[in-house]
Amino acid sequence: MNTNQASKNAGKPYLVEGGRDGKNIFRVVEANSNAPQWQRWQIEKLLQNLPIGFELRKDLSPNAERLNEPLEVHVSGMIVRVYPPRHRVVACTTFDSWNSAPVVSKMHVDNVMDTTCPGNGQLRTCVHFDPAILGIEGLTASSDTEIEVDVHVFPLEEERAPKLKPLSFGKRDVEKLLKLISGSDGRLTVDQVREWRELITYAVKSMRAFYETPDRAEDDSVRLYYRSCWEEIEAAGNNGEKLASALEGLRSSIEWE
Repeated sequence: MNTNQASKNAGKPYLVEGGRDGKNIFRVVEANSNAPQWQRWQIEKLLQNLPIGFELRKDLSPNAERLNEPLEVHVSGMIVRVYPPRHRVVACTTFDSWNSAPVVSKMHVDNVMDTTCPGNGQLRTCVHFDPAILGIEGLTASSDTEIEVDVHVFPLEEERAPKLKPLSFGKRDVEKLLKLISGSDGRLTVDQVREWRELITYAVKSMRAFYETPDRAEDDSVRLYYRSCWEEIEAAGNNGEKLASALEGLRSSIEWE
């Protein structure tokens, strides 16, 4: 084979069997476009030893037919994206923790479901790890060379991915959330605020954005009504006691509006 033929074939898709008993079938569609450090044998070894199982179905129905078709793999830099084939979904993703415990224990799960990246309805699970744990040589472990594997529920075709609206919280939603977190105690504790801080912050910002829009005048009565609540929450910063008190003030303001 001459040099031109070898170069042309290098970019062609190829199949790799992996997982326990070779049940995973991968079709490497795109690789090395932005990853000159990758060689084909390294990608193959990664997919062969990846201790993750996938269950493909035609849809999300529990009674849907199980399918064994190649998953699409795209490698860009140190990010490996795994998609189901066209018109299929990844209904279940499992780690082979029984047979590959030493490897799985060294993997870090960034998230188990992400509706924001790459956006417009794609769901993904993100795992990152040192390539050395899978016996891949030639890639030095560092923050720049750590492998990230993203497993997507839906095919790459964005037009077929469900369009999921971002979560939004109105005042009653925020009130219910704070009551749910505080439980039977009635008032938020510092520990509760710390445990649920990310969700609470998102909910409060969502509610605030509803009132502070270009369409609502600066001297709008309701906008002015909640202004002191936002100021108190911002002033609390990382002080758990002050933040809990400020959130209780917001809840009271919602109840009395």
